[in-house]
Amino acid sequence: MRHLGHFLKLLRTVAGIPQQQLAHDLGVSANYLSLIEHGHRVPSLTFLRRFADHFHVSLGYFLWIALDAPDLETEAPIPTVMPLQILRSTKKGS
Repeated sequence: MRHLGHFLKLLRTVAGIPQQQLAHDLGVSANYLSLIEHGHRVPSLTFLRRFADHFHVSLGYFLWIALDAPDLETEAPIPTVMPLQILRSTKKGS
């Protein structure tokens, strides 16, 4: 589940959104978001739904990352291109 937090952080940073701002937008504390991003806390389903809505992606996408993405401890990290593709598709739909 650590890689999900890493991916969420990557998506946030690629979007250029400060942690404090995203936490505010999602209605959580910056500390809670930090714990998730560093793999110390498992995000709630409510949090993931808000995060997905914020980035205009399906909740299923994050569940796929949580279940099928590589383990960052032993495998290659998630490429930056994935969050870039999400952000581009989000901007097209706006």
